Amino acid sequence: MLFRPAGERKVYGELAPMVTRGLTGHVAGKSFVRTGQDLRIRIHFPVPLSEKEEALRKAGGDLVPGPYLDESWLVHFDGMTPLHWQLKLLRYYLSYAPQLKAEGRTGFLQRTPARSAQLMALYESSGDPAELARLLRLIRLTPEMVAELEQIDGFLDLSLDPTASARNRAGRNMTFSAANFDAVLRARHGELIREYGLLG
Repeated sequence: MLFRPAGERKVYGELAPMVTRGLTGHVAGKSFVRTGQDLRIRIHFPVPLSEKEEALRKAGGDLVPGPYLDESWLVHFDGMTPLHWQLKLLRYYLSYAPQLKAEGRTGFLQRTPARSAQLMALYESSGDPAELARLLRLIRLTPEMVAELEQIDGFLDLSLDPTASARNRAGRNMTFSAANFDAVLRARHGELIREYGLLG
């Protein structure tokens, strides 16, 4: 599956600069690492235990993740539900916007260009709830978007049943419904959800 920019424009229209290969978040992947290695496990890939060695390898262009397992899929969500995704984006915006304004920068550093574009849209709208609602089009696929994605081999449909997995592995019944997940978010972040008129 290779998602090209032309495909992004066709599927996402004006929001295309806010995705990278069809993804709203980081595209570097995740790593599986054997235990007992002299490594520090970072969010997306491991690095040498020594920060000095990490800097040397990075400077020499030798700090690269891999090998890649093309036949394996690790399902990693940018947000578990639309409400969760909005809260995540809002948290980034609220954390970085004051620094951005104070330093006069024109982009959110240490974020992918796509995530930076999402955050800049929020920044330029001063965190307008209508903008947060508009950005939901990035993660809520319409039937037309699914059809376009299927046409360009850009749609991966994985069946996922975390309830069955938990029952098989942990031997217990657990509830993983979006409604239950959002209920926890509303309990934890109710004030923010109400202030910004988020889904809930």
